[in-house]
Amino acid sequence: YYSWKDAGGNVVSTSRDLLNVKAGEYQLTATNDAGCSSTSELFLIEFIGTLPAYNVYGIAAACGKDNGSLHIEPRDAEDLPNGIRWTNSDNETIGTDKSIFNLKEGRYNLFLKNSEGCEVPYRTIMLTRIFAIEVNLSEVKIKDDICNQGLGSITNIIIKNGLVPTFEWRDRSGAIISKERDLLNIKPGVYDVTVSDACAETLYRKEFQVRDVSINQNQPLIDDIRLCIPAKVRVNIKNPQVGIYKLFDGERSIIPIKENFNPWFDIDIKGEQSYYVSFSLGLCESERTKVNVGVGITNATIPNTITPNGDGINDYWNLSWLLYYNNPKVIIYNRLG
Repeated sequence: YYSWKDAGGNVVSTSRDLLNVKAGEYQLTATNDAGCSSTSELFLIEFIGTLPAYNVYGIAAACGKDNGSLHIEPRDAEDLPNGIRWTNSDNETIGTDKSIFNLKEGRYNLFLKNSEGCEVPYRTIMLTRIFAIEVNLSEVKIKDDICNQGLGSITNIIIKNGLVPTFEWRDRSGAIISKERDLLNIKPGVYDVTVSDACAETLYRKEFQVRDVSINQNQPLIDDIRLCIPAKVRVNIKNPQVGIYKLFDGERSIIPIKENFNPWFDIDIKGEQSYYVSFSLGLCESERTKVNVGVGITNATIPNTITPNGDGINDYWNLSWLLYYNNPKVIIYNRLG
């Protein structure tokens, strides 16, 4: 058995399908032979006629107050409905203006008069409630910095309910350093966060510490360099890394004479000298590598033996290095001196 009723409680149909009825709200109650019944939700049949399209919207109640609101906005300032009426879920009239305020959550209906002066249902709106903000700071993830490079972070603040939250991060000095949810690219230190929303009923505040992690850096691998004549030469690092290379003129020098992001240094070699090269990543620095540079052929590099016996070993004596010496003198001895 079926029973359709209108908003006034009047039975308008006993058929399964509701046909040929006016605009309005209708509700169906179905009963079986055992006398068990079930009632549906309200169905709204809207009027499609000469009424223009309006922007109808609601703003939810929040902050624990009945401060919700409903609004209807025409497309043009002059294009106002001939008559406006708002009703609540009990079909009580609660306003006749284009905006009504101080509402709790619930179901509301908007009725408008068309150009013929007939009031017709125009829209049903479910007004919701935004509950008080809840902030979970126990699941925050802290990423420590590495070698004081500013790679630390504090993330994963969990927000539930509430209006749009606001964040305020401060450093140890009390200065505001960020108003974003996640605090990124920070150096070691103590940071304080305050979380709230527009209701400002509860302030969530907590202090976090980001530590610094030091990592041993690989010492640069560099070959000694010896030139035949003074010249400008490039000293290459054989195990390049991403960071900063520093060139010192002394083993304990404090200030480098050169720094380079690239794994090499261009040096003007004029004589015998030792340089020292280190690799740094942030505040982490490797041990220094000693690089000996010089000009001229040393005794160790001059071949001192010739055995022209055709065995392919020391059959020839290469004297091309003499080109770099003024007035060289060469003395050859046999085994007997």
